[in-house]
Amino acid sequence: MTTTTIRRVPWTCRWGRFGVAIEDAGPAPRVDEVFWTCHQPMRDLRLTRRGECEECPHWESVPPVRNES
Repeated sequence: MTTTTIRRVPWTCRWGRFGVAIEDAGPAPRVDEVFWTCHQPMRDLRLTRRGECEECPHWESVPPVRNES
């Protein structure tokens, strides 16, 4: 049996949220910036850096997606 290590990065943490800032460039808006926020209830909502998420004691694996059949 092969095991896989889950990387402790924002997109695998149940508290992490991804956001995008859009530059209003008229008819063709552009992505200006991407960022992560932490929605862990014991912390204030704030922007986070990748390194913070990788070492956070509140990091929790994202629950598996249920297959709705």
